[in-house]
Amino acid sequence: MPSKEHAGHRARMRERFLKEGLDSFQPHEVLELLLFYTRPQGNTNPLGHTLIDRFGSLSQVLDASYEQLIQTPGVGEQTAVFLKLLPALSKRYLEDRQRPGTLITSVEDIWEQFRYAYVGAVNEQVYALFLDNKNQIIRRELLFEGSVNTSSIPKRRLMEFAISTNAASVVLSHNHPDGIAAPSRADVETTKLLLTLLEFQNIQLLDHMIVAGDTYCSMREHGVIPGWK
Repeated sequence: MPSKEHAGHRARMRERFLKEGLDSFQPHEVLELLLFYTRPQGNTNPLGHTLIDRFGSLSQVLDASYEQLIQTPGVGEQTAVFLKLLPALSKRYLEDRQRPGTLITSVEDIWEQFRYAYVGAVNEQVYALFLDNKNQIIRRELLFEGSVNTSSIPKRRLMEFAISTNAASVVLSHNHPDGIAAPSRADVETTKLLLTLLEFQNIQLLDHMIVAGDTYCSMREHGVIPGWK
């Protein structure tokens, strides 16, 4: 059983969070608090420091692979799984808030749809938004996920979704894990091809956004895709 002193410390940490949120917590303190729920006994502060020292920051701890976490002294299977669950849960929460019917009228609106889509992603992923004739979102779909730097937009799958949802326009996005938000030659060529394919079905490609971390590149702003119709 934990000592009365340590039990009191845990209670104070929880109370502090409920009153102040996490803004006043140092990164290692955030981990210390989280680890209460995988390590019911003992002082979790040293392990919080160990994780920050090894990976460099709170986000890098949560972005670390299961294998990297499990190799950290003091981290067991339960703790490693719990830490990997957190970014996945954050992504699911943020995606759940993006409801159908949202109006898309600018690059900023598109960025709001995708800025959290790749949280915790280690592979390239391709998403599409399918919009009605009022530029409202009908559906959002993950079209592809593959190894780093081997993303390939499945054209047939994209066209099938666009036609089945009766979309008037489409927005594409993919990420560059561990890279920069700049289009490659292949990105530009693929975008031009998709622009033509969609136009054959009288569907407009509004934009193709490349995301890397907290930065993005809009193919429309880059001049590859014409402006809004």
